[in-house]
Amino acid sequence: MTLDEVKRGETGRLEFKREMPKHDKRYLKTVVAFANGLGGSVVFGIDDKTLDVVGVPDDELRKMEDGLASAISSACAPAIVPSFSRETVDGKTVLVVDVYPGRNTPYHIKAEGLDGVYVRVGATTRKAEREQVEDLILRGGNRTYDAVIREEETVSDGAMLKLCRRISSAHAENSGERIKVTPSMLEGWGVVKKVGSKWHPSVAFQWLSANNDHFARVLCAVFADDERTEFIDRQEYSGSLIDQVEESYKFVLRSIRRGAKIEGLYRKDSYELPPEALREAIVNAIAHRDYRQHAYVQVSVLPGRVEVVSPGSLFDGLTKDEMLSGKSKLRNPVLADIFHKMGMIEKWGTGLPRIFARCAKAGVPAPLITIGGSTVAISFERHGEGVAHEGATPVGNVGNSVGNVGNSVGNVGNSVGNIIARDSNLDQVIMKCLRDDAKMSAAKIAKVANVTTRTIERALMRLKASGRIRRKGGTRGVWEIVGEKDSPCSYESTTNSME
Repeated sequence: MTLDEVKRGETGRLEFKREMPKHDKRYLKTVVAFANGLGGSVVFGIDDKTLDVVGVPDDELRKMEDGLASAISSACAPAIVPSFSRETVDGKTVLVVDVYPGRNTPYHIKAEGLDGVYVRVGATTRKAEREQVEDLILRGGNRTYDAVIREEETVSDGAMLKLCRRISSAHAENSGERIKVTPSMLEGWGVVKKVGSKWHPSVAFQWLSANNDHFARVLCAVFADDERTEFIDRQEYSGSLIDQVEESYKFVLRSIRRGAKIEGLYRKDSYELPPEALREAIVNAIAHRDYRQHAYVQVSVLPGRVEVVSPGSLFDGLTKDEMLSGKSKLRNPVLADIFHKMGMIEKWGTGLPRIFARCAKAGVPAPLITIGGSTVAISFERHGEGVAHEGATPVGNVGNSVGNVGNSVGNVGNSVGNIIARDSNLDQVIMKCLRDDAKMSAAKIAKVANVTTRTIERALMRLKASGRIRRKGGTRGVWEIVGEKDSPCSYESTTNSME
């Protein structure tokens, strides 16, 4: 250990203590947490508040080692056997207690029973939540929650064959290789178990088929503002996790801006964010979440970002740096394996690196990863309302489309065409349309701007929230442009979601 390492402070696997406390046994909780996680070191002789190296007197080292070994042995269960070493830092001797990852989890403080299970969260030691204790129990038995067999339930041949066909079809589509998946193969993968003449489902099978788990769902929403105070659209997807991936992905693509790139003689649709990266984020959230938390995967489309939040923090002591480098630890290995066989996951640990690579290729900022105490979130920055990523232009021939609508809009062809040449000026298009034709509907404005009606409705709500327009009346009420005289702009809404 070097002085530079000390000055960097405590980490998920490193804790400092000035001295061995006589009455405070908090260091024992840290020992337990290290054993339940990826291991770590408690270093005595360094002030944990000032990071000053105070050292341990030579004549106290042996006594401290014996006292620590005795305390750990008598206070922790199952047995934890640390190793001790002495190192010189800044000319002083410190005592290093190394604790190794344990196989017989959950480790706990004997006097507290299973209420005394502790885990490491960042550089702090915390009491484990119920779900974490259950995870540790399963891990101690070399099992995971998704692999648990529901022996009280049975699976019909029809349900098994349906899943077999879905896996076979997806595998052929993504790899070009045709395989016939059978119930026996499902059993080999841990998805079902045959006892006598009956088949029993694993938890993973239930998620992949009918899935009646109330919290195994995805909530998708479009918000009018980044503070999430007003919904524009929201959907809840339940049933098979396979379907949830597809429906959530389609929801996001419907809710973000689409443009086009001209490649030679052909036009290629181009979204403001790379679809492959968004889909990968949704798949990761569904595949790796903690399904025992009473929470949903949340997919939010906000004016400034698209955010995917997965319940459950990093699994089994995995750190953020390790995750970003491509290292993975599977909370739901049976589920992840089926996703892999279906081509939804390419290779363990490559998801995030691929997301970053696809964003870089598309010319958009790298997403922000946020690790909370009970969630993992990935946030993609949007370039503003209706902005396609670099290299994209609005779909269709803007000038012509505006000209075609010109008869119903008034003579706005060239001026509006120039305005919407850049999608970031969508607001100006809307304001001009409302000035030129007070009765223009959201659908007609959408045709002028060559975007979806939903995009226009979101923009109208954002303009309202920013105080640039205000509404009078009900569904067929009037929009007024704030600060302009003689401006009741009658707006006929196509939906009631604008209320």
